Amino acid sequence: MHNPSDPIAQMSELLAMLFAVTGDTIIENCGDIEGEKIIKKAVFRFGYERGRSIRETVLSEGQQITFENFERYHDIPDNDGWICNSHHDENRLWEYTEYCPMAKKWQSMNLGHIGKYYCEVDYAIMAGYFGQVEFTRPKLFDSNDEGHCEMIVEII
Repeated sequence: MHNPSDPIAQMSELLAMLFAVTGDTIIENCGDIEGEKIIKKAVFRFGYERGRSIRETVLSEGQQITFENFERYHDIPDNDGWICNSHHDENRLWEYTEYCPMAKKWQSMNLGHIGKYYCEVDYAIMAGYFGQVEFTRPKLFDSNDEGHCEMIVEII
C-alpha cells in the first residue's frame, strides 16, 4: 500500500530531486553525449557498490546468494513508498512497479528524461550482487501512459 507520508518515500523524493538537478547540470555543462556518459557511469558505479555491499553482508552471515537473501538483506528498509509486485523462482525475478516516488518526482519536475538514467541502477545492483545477469526492462516510467516500470532479472 502506498503511503506518501512514509519517511523512506519522502527521502527518496528528495534524493530524486538531487539526482535530477545534478544530472541536468551535468548535461548543461558537458553536453548531451558526454553528460549522459558521466551520469550513466556514476549510476552504474553507485549501484554496483550497493549490490556488492549487500552480497558481502549476505556472505558474512553465512547465507547463499539468492533473490530471497537479496530482499532480506537489502539496503533500503521495508516501506510503503512504492507500489510494487514481484515474484521469482530460483533464477529469475519479475518485478512490476505501479508507483515510484522517485519517478513521480522527476515527472513533476519535467526531468523524467534525466531521472530515467537513475533507473539503470537496478541492473548495476543486480550485477554487483549476483555477478553476471541478464537484465531487461520491458517498461520504464517515461515510456508508457501509466508511468509504470517493469524489470526482469535472470541469473546467468
